[in-house]
Amino acid sequence: MIKRITSAQAEIKLHAGKQKPKNGLPDFLAFHREELSSLPRALDNPGIFSNILITGPGLESNLTLFQEYIAGLKKNGKVVCDPHPGFLTLAGFPGNSEYRPGTMAEADGGFLLLPMRALTEDPNLYFLVKGVLQTGRIDFLTLPEMTGSKEMNRFHPSVNTRFRLILAGEEGEVDFISGVDP
Repeated sequence: MIKRITSAQAEIKLHAGKQKPKNGLPDFLAFHREELSSLPRALDNPGIFSNILITGPGLESNLTLFQEYIAGLKKNGKVVCDPHPGFLTLAGFPGNSEYRPGTMAEADGGFLLLPMRALTEDPNLYFLVKGVLQTGRIDFLTLPEMTGSKEMNRFHPSVNTRFRLILAGEEGEVDFISGVDP
């Protein structure tokens, strides 16, 4: 389940920064020290922060740089980023003889970093990710009809995957998702 972290629990503010690196951070990140210390604690405490929501301008356009930053914090962990998620890129493609894993299967045991905008533009994508987070598996029978799904083997066995989701986006997108799934 995706839970919104209130400012009383932890506050992380990310915003587009100057093009000059500060303290070894990626160019697009400009943090205050206290806010920067919150992210590693959230990453290291899955019992408290099972999934993480980060808002701020400029995040979605720099998602792969943000992935590198998180990977630097979690040196022994897997961080998979999908800047332009779709059903087949997230769930993968089960053909007749083999399964081409999607980013949710690749992120098994690690983190999956997604832009929030994609989930607000296609609520079915949001419910796909939510369903996998709740069940821990990708069930191809329940995927909606989409482009390319005629060739998909819907009877392929479900794929087990457990990952922690990191959503990055704008504050207004959080309000939209809250309206879709209160």
